[in-house]
Amino acid sequence: MKEVIVVGGGNSAGQAAVFSRQVGRQGHLLVRKGLADSMISYLIRRIDANANITLHTGHEITSLGATNSGNACVEDAADDVLQTHAIGHVFLMDGRRNQYRW
Repeated sequence: MKEVIVVGGGNSAGQAAVFSRQVGRQGHLLVRKGLADSMISYLIRRIDANANITLHTGHEITSLGATNSGNACVEDAADDVLQTHAIGHVFLMDGRRNQYRW
């Protein structure tokens, strides 16, 4: 199984991160800021307690590979460090409407 990336810091993103373990071996939750202002404490505790979910604060996806390669580059905005992950799924749950045009 490949890794799963969830983008967002609200309750929906938290639920997706917790349940993403059903489809991937490792889950990554990417948020711009911390979770305390936008997510209920119950979900924050579940994410903190799950060793298979990595919280990346201040990170963003900078590129996605082709369908057959399934790679995502994730950048730390503070120090410009790039990480590459072999991903199976990306869930965009940032709460914005009409933000993305495909």
